[in-house]
Amino acid sequence: MDENKIQKPISMVKQEFSEKIVDMINNSGLPIFLIEYVLKDIMNGVHAASVQQLETDTRIYQEQLEKSKNQTDKNNH
Repeated sequence: MDENKIQKPISMVKQEFSEKIVDMINNSGLPIFLIEYVLKDIMNGVHAASVQQLETDTRIYQEQLEKSKNQTDKNNH
């Protein structure tokens, strides 16, 4: 990534994302009960991805802690 590129704050990105979703819903022409079904399905997928990301992040963090501990042990002997 270009270090000189100005990144949009996450709060602005979130707001724009929300506005796009609302606009898509409003212009979809779908009845609200179908929109609810679709959004629930999407949320289930997002939740599963979130759980997977947490598991991955936890595993990587624990591996880094173990590597750091092993390096510290080597340096102390």
